[in-house]
Amino acid sequence: MSRSLVLALALLGWMTGCGPKPAGDGQKPVVPLADYTQARNLANAVASDLLQQDMKDLFQRLDPGFHMVVKDEKELGDHIGQMDKIYGRLLDFQFKASETGLRQDGVWRRASRSFLYATKTTKYTYGKYFLRIEVVPAYDGRGPIVVSGFGYFTFKDGIVPENLK
Repeated sequence: MSRSLVLALALLGWMTGCGPKPAGDGQKPVVPLADYTQARNLANAVASDLLQQDMKDLFQRLDPGFHMVVKDEKELGDHIGQMDKIYGRLLDFQFKASETGLRQDGVWRRASRSFLYATKTTKYTYGKYFLRIEVVPAYDGRGPIVVSGFGYFTFKDGIVPENLK
């Protein structure tokens, strides 16, 4: 499997690897949910960065933990280029829905907001692939909000939920 495909899968896994933990489990407390408008603006900026292939701004919006996977703007651009080979280059996006959840990274738990976009790429029209961008607060809850992951997804059965059409 190519390194870029592994990264694409890691990005999706990074975003889905969280889940609620029962209270009293010895874990750190959950950092509160980021403001919706602020988080949505950040997600929109990330989608725009992907559209414009702006790796400098995109890299700066990523969670520091993400930098363990991708070390700099050039490497990020290489991986985005590989994702473009698989899904096509992003041509347009439309916001469809948001979800809240809990992101678990080791002992750190942060409330998250995921924003879902219908995408049109050089390979696929709207409705085939969607873009998910996960936004979380900084680890201490006092710093800036950041993007902890993003990636394309589709539905195995091909049936798109009404709220994403």
